[in-house]
Amino acid sequence: MKLISFRDMTYFLFLTKVNTITKQELTYKEAEECCRLFGTGLVQIGMSKGDVLAVMGQNSPQYALSMIGAFKFGIVITPISASYKPPEIQRQLEMSSAKKVLIERQFLPLVLDATKNMTSTKFWYT
Repeated sequence: MKLISFRDMTYFLFLTKVNTITKQELTYKEAEECCRLFGTGLVQIGMSKGDVLAVMGQNSPQYALSMIGAFKFGIVITPISASYKPPEIQRQLEMSSAKKVLIERQFLPLVLDATKNMTSTKFWYT
């Protein structure tokens, strides 16, 4: 674990090599900023406390940071399993009343198929 200093306090870098592909590292301060910015972005696109955000992605730092960012603003998360098929995705979106869906690009075809007859859910991908 990498030791870093902030002012006169010392923290351990909890998220060392948080992205195994890019080898990107984040300090607690940087992670906090990512969460705040993501949560602020959700509010700017119309999400508010109590609204449901569906999230479909693989286990990654971005997945965790997006969830924390949503929680900071009182937004409820409904995680969608990466193994779900379109009928299961559609049922979860309907049952959870998700207002928006955040997905990884690779799941776009599945979510498009699941939402083709839905009008109330908006989604975007990363």
